[in-house]
Amino acid sequence: MEPCRDYLNRFYLCTNRMDGLYYLAARKMGVNENTFSLLYTLGDGIPRSQKRLSEELLIPKTTVNTVVKECIQAGYVQFLPGTRGKEKKVTLTDQGRAYAGQI
Repeated sequence: MEPCRDYLNRFYLCTNRMDGLYYLAARKMGVNENTFSLLYTLGDGIPRSQKRLSEELLIPKTTVNTVVKECIQAGYVQFLPGTRGKEKKVTLTDQGRAYAGQI
């Protein structure tokens, strides 16, 4: 096998294992995988639009919207005050930061 192909195969296996570990961790904690990804991503403190979250997480925009709505109802995320239109920025609340820290 050529060296480039071997490298790509090993890279694929590593990323696949990492994805699997995140899935198992979320499941073990009783958290939806997409919710886990959203909270983890927002944990860096950078507010993002739902469009950007969709692009970063490789999750459909409709799924991101559903997860954001669920997290708003749970008190974990909020839209930044003063944002307008479709490009509202999503950020963690204090409660969301504490919850994300637990998981």
